[in-house]
Amino acid sequence: RFTRLVSLLEDGLGCEVRSGKGSEVTIYREGGSIFTLGHHKRNDRVAWRQIRRLLKRVGIGLREWLDAAGP
Repeated sequence: RFTRLVSLLEDGLGCEVRSGKGSEVTIYREGGSIFTLGHHKRNDRVAWRQIRRLLKRVGIGLREWLDAAGP
């Protein structure tokens, strides 16, 4: 879900999440690029393909993601 993803990115992985244009959210992490994520519904599910693109763009490795996400 969107809110879980955002809190994990901010608290567990040190990303900066800000409101973007309209209903978009921009995600940035030091050393990576900015990723824009559409947020058109309140707490919608985020597709795994989009999460994979986000992680690659902001510079988060798979191992780091799995460690932060936990069981």
